[in-house]
Amino acid sequence: MKNKKILLTGSYSVAITAIVIAVVITLNLLVGQLPTTITKPDTTPEKLATVGADSKKVLKKIESDINIYLIFSESNVNSADSMSFRDTRLEELLDKYEDANSKIKVTEVDPVKDPTFIKKYTDDTLSQNSLIIVSDKRATTVSGNAYYMYEIAGYEGQYFTYEEYQMMAQQMQYYYGQSVDATAYFFAENEITAALDYVTHDVLPVVYELSGHGETSISSTSYGTLLADENVELKSLELLKGESVSVPEDCEALIITAPQTDISKEESEAIIKYLDGGGQVMFVSYIAYYTAEAMPNMASVCSHMGLKAVEEIIVESDTEGYFQYPYYLIPKVTGNGITAGFDSNLYLFMVESHAITAVADAENVNVLPLLETTEGAYFYNEQNATDPDKADKDKFTLAYQSTVTGEDGKEGGTLYWFATLAFLDESFYNYGNSKLFSKIVVETCDKPTSVSIIGKELSTSYLTINEMTANASSIAVCAIIPLIALAIGLYVWIKRRSK
Repeated sequence: MKNKKILLTGSYSVAITAIVIAVVITLNLLVGQLPTTITKPDTTPEKLATVGADSKKVLKKIESDINIYLIFSESNVNSADSMSFRDTRLEELLDKYEDANSKIKVTEVDPVKDPTFIKKYTDDTLSQNSLIIVSDKRATTVSGNAYYMYEIAGYEGQYFTYEEYQMMAQQMQYYYGQSVDATAYFFAENEITAALDYVTHDVLPVVYELSGHGETSISSTSYGTLLADENVELKSLELLKGESVSVPEDCEALIITAPQTDISKEESEAIIKYLDGGGQVMFVSYIAYYTAEAMPNMASVCSHMGLKAVEEIIVESDTEGYFQYPYYLIPKVTGNGITAGFDSNLYLFMVESHAITAVADAENVNVLPLLETTEGAYFYNEQNATDPDKADKDKFTLAYQSTVTGEDGKEGGTLYWFATLAFLDESFYNYGNSKLFSKIVVETCDKPTSVSIIGKELSTSYLTINEMTANASSIAVCAIIPLIALAIGLYVWIKRRSK
């Protein structure tokens, strides 16, 4: 009878144990199916492992399968190179991309075990933690050295690679005996989202810049780089070359940057036809070259869009409207048209700018002022050069957006006119100038959002301990605490046995 009771008790214990194990296994399986946003929440204050709202707009449009191959090999880890170690930040972020769209699959590839894999997609040598992103349309790569960028004090708004930062720091120390202060940023989201945007386009948008009239090209500037980052191809266009004078059909937008000589009548007619058909043109004029008398054909394009130049340099008397010099204008953003949603105090520069005004009797156009001076601005001339109080002060418009309406009543193309070459000057790229330019690119190329996402500052503080403390902590966790737990267990067991 006693043996039977023991057997029943033992069977009951085994059954309970089996049930508990089954429940634990089931829970583990269920938890394994949960997205990493739940199982691995991003607890960093900078949200380093979070896919942002702009990225989600791009991900939402992905409907075909995307393979992301993470290149990493334990054999290539080098203790002298911190960039060769496994990047857990990157891996956590990639998990979030998988969760955000089921079409995305991340696979780790060891190039040592599979030495021919990388050659299938690129001839470049890829570093540890690099990515190969592949769709049914095309493939691209992201270098493992592109995730961390550094903003150096005195170069605010510019971002340098680790190698560039180290070189600058060494030079400053060698020549001036000074250290370099820098802030680290995590740019992985920017790189991954841009790559996904690139591989999912059926056809990459093309922007042309007019040439042949002494224009200032933006191809080798930061603005050209911005277009590349937005996966927009920039091409040069000479309208007079070829059998006919016409803007190419694949032109998403035409940029005309400070021509020094006039375009031809045939070119102006081609641009007007392009605008009437829904084309987008950004025109940047410069008072040293542009006047209606010197460039009647270019002026006819502007007039067709209901705009004309006021051919005098604008200066400011209101200190809130300029920086250091009265002709270094800091205009107010109106919030009209393309500037909707921008802060009215967005800091951008319009240096040596003339004014633009609407043509009074223009028909079939909707003109919107974008950038304006304060009411203390005036035309600079010899009479008021030494005494600004003699000038007639007024508010002037430095940039306009004009949209043409066709005979059928449908909205046509748009002209964005900025009255100074400084709008696209490299010196002012890191201010609001590039933000407004980027907004125009997104709008004219019909993109869901800008993929030039700023990096996330790595300001997370880490606990740093010396070797002695580390060893003591290891002994406590691995030996002392387990021994204490074992001693307590033995004490409880012996006390129960003695009863």
